[in-house]
Amino acid sequence: PAAQDLRAAQVTVVPPQAVTIPAGSGSSTGGRSRLDHGARLAVGSIRILFRNPHLLWFLFLIGIVMLFNLASTIYLQYISGTHPFPGIDLGISSPAVTIAKGSLIWGVLTFGAAFVTMLGTNLFLAALFMSISGLISGKRTTLRQGFTGAVQSTPSLAGWAVVGAVLGTLNAYITTIYYGNIPLIVLTAAIIVAIFIITIYVIPMIVLDGRKLAPAITESLSVFRRTWREIVVCFGIYLLLAFMISLASIIPITALVLSYGS
Repeated sequence: PAAQDLRAAQVTVVPPQAVTIPAGSGSSTGGRSRLDHGARLAVGSIRILFRNPHLLWFLFLIGIVMLFNLASTIYLQYISGTHPFPGIDLGISSPAVTIAKGSLIWGVLTFGAAFVTMLGTNLFLAALFMSISGLISGKRTTLRQGFTGAVQSTPSLAGWAVVGAVLGTLNAYITTIYYGNIPLIVLTAAIIVAIFIITIYVIPMIVLDGRKLAPAITESLSVFRRTWREIVVCFGIYLLLAFMISLASIIPITALVLSYGS
């Protein structure tokens, strides 16, 4: 929503073709128009990425954070006597329980790993948004400039990381202790997904609009109610592309396996 208010003092590069949704778009916008907006968002985003491949560095850094989260989760399961990959005999079950599942130390370590993951993700996403806002304004923004702008909002980003870490710890506790309660697990997983969705609204509010955490969350919920259909369409296109790429990668593997008569 703030993109329409961006102004460039001096246009140093030709700005990429970008798509913005008017902040006032609401019930007056038809369903077909919302679908078109979502599709244009997806295509415009991909076009910006192809024209500015240096943005892939942000995805690489977020990928490192995800690997840290995966490694820390597996390690905590290992030292608490939980098989990291149930149903798969990899011979990596912990010979002895070092930390009891659900204990205070277990909770502190789980929260710490979740907080580091959330904070790193928030900072990298904030730097990405700062860089893209510069591109939309017609300015060439370097990675360092993006991170400099993101660091200025560290307190609010850290506050949102605490919220995500608390909910992530609660989800880990429920999944570990009440692993047989499927409805409860599904509910907590849905909350985690909701936090991820709200994050892509909260962070721009913080780094682009200069909002504090509480106003950013409140305004994000309001904007989400007006634009959730466009976001669903946009992410649907992303998922379709990811599925097609995955399918294309599976075909040669399948051909190789079938050639050996498996």
